[in-house]
Amino acid sequence: PGASLASYPLENEAETEASFIIIPPSRNVLSAVGKAGMDKDIDKVNKLMINNCVLGGDMKYIDEDYTDQTVFLFVLEKIGSLQKVREGSLKKL
Repeated sequence: PGASLASYPLENEAETEASFIIIPPSRNVLSAVGKAGMDKDIDKVNKLMINNCVLGGDMKYIDEDYTDQTVFLFVLEKIGSLQKVREGSLKKL
């Protein structure tokens, strides 16, 4: 799957929206996320997703110094939505 453009409407900012180019996580990223999750290191999980799945955009809005965390959470949610799982069937043998 290719890259997607995620746009978030901003309030009380000079710009009207924040946009980000995002991609789904690779198997290696998912493996690293799984290991960090087992250690209950949520900050590391989030950083792995942002650092590896956000190719560019209005990065100041997802920086740790930016006080409105809703943009950060929006980007994480959109990255998660790119992970498509196909439905299949399971038959007992």
